[in-house]
Amino acid sequence: MHVGSLLRLDSVVDSIDSKRKRRVVETVERSLVDFGEKKMFIHIPKNGGMTIRSSRVMREKIMVATPPFHVSPEYTNGLHRTMRLHGEHPGNEHARWIDWDENVRKNNKAFAIVRNPWSRVVSRYEFARKVIYQEKTSDHYGETDYIKCDTFENFLESRHIWGEKEYFWHRAVRGWFPAFHYVTDLHDNVVCDILRFEHFDEDVKTYLGVIFNPEPRNVTGYKQSTYKDYYNDKTIQIIADWYQEDIDQWGFDFDTGATKNYFMEFKPHRYLRNDGSWDCLLYTSPSPRD
Repeated sequence: MHVGSLLRLDSVVDSIDSKRKRRVVETVERSLVDFGEKKMFIHIPKNGGMTIRSSRVMREKIMVATPPFHVSPEYTNGLHRTMRLHGEHPGNEHARWIDWDENVRKNNKAFAIVRNPWSRVVSRYEFARKVIYQEKTSDHYGETDYIKCDTFENFLESRHIWGEKEYFWHRAVRGWFPAFHYVTDLHDNVVCDILRFEHFDEDVKTYLGVIFNPEPRNVTGYKQSTYKDYYNDKTIQIIADWYQEDIDQWGFDFDTGATKNYFMEFKPHRYLRNDGSWDCLLYTSPSPRD
């Protein structure tokens, strides 16, 4: 349906009862976004993915990388064996795009959420501290064997231990892989649509074509605005060097989220609230971003 047709809906729906009015708007929403195929959700750890996965509405629109969707049984077995060895949950759902079944990749579009790397590392650090606090009596999660996070600087040094270990892109705390590695093919081509963590609500609602009220799943408990307080000049540069691929691809700097190469820019459109009134939260007419 053409956007111009949507703009004429106001006068039409005013004359029908609220139940039929809702059906009209739902039909319009479905016409704006192709719901024929579920989208592959490439869940990069600590980028807001649990908010999507825990939403009933979102689960109807996405698929996640459970073992049946992995590229092969050998891959799944290798992942599980490695994580058992290191006392970790396998984190199946954090598979990179290249780790998905080939037929799924051919037949479904994929998307991921990217986040300012300085912010993401602080989120991972605080999550590590929480895990160690909760599991400090466990044989598997003692601070010595799990990860050093008595200070932020020591946590950053763990990148040299875990940063390139196979399968550890599946882990939030010990996974140091750049977001770029999750969303590219074997030739380093970005093959996923990219949404922005810093514009989570508007990007997710627009891209998936649904209106939902997510409950944030910020299990670390720290406020995003304070991540800058963890850094000094030296540690700022450490993250800049380690995540250079992400910075080059999406234009991050210390203060901002992605500024280029994300999926779309938006034009607002009106949608129907539960009380029957209209508001601007549904977006249409996506256009590619450079």
